[in-house]
Formats: sequence, C-alpha cells, structure tokens
Amino acid sequence: MLENKPDPRPVNKSVEFDLLFRTLRKTLPDFLLFEAFYVLGFPQKEIAQKMGISQRTLRKKLKKVREELAQIFIEYSRLISKNKGY
Repeated sequence: MLENKPDPRPVNKSVEFDLLFRTLRKTLPDFLLFEAFYVLGFPQKEIAQKMGISQRTLRKKLKKVREELAQIFIEYSRLISKNKGY
C-alpha cells in the first residue's frame, strides 16, 4: 500500500513545476501546443491559425503529446516503484 509521507526537504512547488515544464518543452517538440491548449486554455482554432496548421493536424499533434506524456509517466512510475521496492 502506498504511504503518503511528507518529503522532509523544503520544496518550492512553483520552481519544480517550472523546471518540469522547461524540461518537457525541450523534450517534446509539440509540448508548447499542449501547453497552449490544456494549460493556458487557448481554443484549438486560434492555436491552429497562429501555427499555420489545420485543426485536424493540431488534434493529431495534441494526441501524440498526450501519448508521449503517458509513456513518460509510466516509465517514471516503474522507476519509482523499482527504487522503493513496491
């Protein structure tokens, strides 16, 4: 069973979040599109127009980023479980 133990290290969540997003922007080519739609809330039509792509192409790119993020989280989860003996 997973325990919810607080991390004893002081953490600034906004710094961690910023680092995560900077890393994802560098790692995933279309993460900025994902961020614009899912985080910042821009409409798909507006994003597609600004990027000079069709909405269909944008949807495909967003799907690919979601799939890549899912894979990253799966791999991270396996790594954490392995290191903690779960």
